[in-house]
Amino acid sequence: MVDPFNCYCAVFAELALLVFATILTFSGIFEVHKSRTYIKNFCQVIQSDTEELDCNDNGSDCDYRPVWTVMYDRPNDNDEPIQAVINSSQLETKSEADAVKKQMEYKVDQIYTCYHNPHKHIVQWKQPSKLRGSLLIAGGGFCLLTAVIAVWVWLRNRGGCCSKRSDDDPVTFTADEEWKRPLDTTEVNERLNPVDNA
Repeated sequence: MVDPFNCYCAVFAELALLVFATILTFSGIFEVHKSRTYIKNFCQVIQSDTEELDCNDNGSDCDYRPVWTVMYDRPNDNDEPIQAVINSSQLETKSEADAVKKQMEYKVDQIYTCYHNPHKHIVQWKQPSKLRGSLLIAGGGFCLLTAVIAVWVWLRNRGGCCSKRSDDDPVTFTADEEWKRPLDTTEVNERLNPVDNA
């Protein structure tokens, strides 16, 4: 008898792999898109802070991330400088001290290289990388292919994986497998003591 728990674990692992592959692929596509559209600029930090995220009801077990308010000029635009906020889920940490340390890397009133979306007030410090995006897409594609193959194999063998057969159910054999069938007591006696019909 097959333990269905092992089968459920296999199904869960395959679904998790599909989700992971999807996340990697879309993250890579988004990174490649940013590498083609984001513009290099210079941002002046006018304010910095840390913020708490996802705290428990009692205010403990929080995540922290640094936040910077910056100002930058739009290329070929004589309007007033644009003010935007830089934060990223990639900078989240369980330690407030680590968030403050990261925050201090970009000091108030200083000017640093930044990259921004030309159509929206979205700014980041890190340069978008086409190579990083391509690697994410490749990794997502590999995981997706692995998941599809795993699902295909599981579907082909699901009868032996998830189905439960009672020990009392009769076992059938094909003509070629008849030799595998165990003999019962009557058949054994008949073969050992053949009856002479003459």
